[in-house]
Amino acid sequence: MKYFANIKKTIDSGAHVSIGSDWPTGVIDANPLRMLQTLVTRKNPYEKNTDKPLGDTISLEDAIRVMTLGGAYSMRKENELGSIEKGKVADMVVLNRNLFEIDPNSIIDSKVVYTIFGGKIVYDAKMPK
Repeated sequence: MKYFANIKKTIDSGAHVSIGSDWPTGVIDANPLRMLQTLVTRKNPYEKNTDKPLGDTISLEDAIRVMTLGGAYSMRKENELGSIEKGKVADMVVLNRNLFEIDPNSIIDSKVVYTIFGGKIVYDAKMPK
């Protein structure tokens, strides 16, 4: 899995980096929380007690940027999407905990509380399905 090792080097070079559900993070899973955890820890979440990283680790801040603003940039929509700013489309999720205050190895255990799409709540974990 040598081709995963260069994401940090690419980010550090100042290049715009994007990632999506079809981009190999080292795991076959479209769950964005698992993808985020894997980008930060570079550990295969399916293998227990492994010391073999999938590449260089990156910061949580960089990983979130790659998964949000990086994707918007790759679509040439960075002025409309990808970050929380006045005038941009409000597509986002609200999680049950602050990812910057937890062990990165437990990112996958976070739960979506709200999904906001186009500025409207389209999913509320408290509402019955």
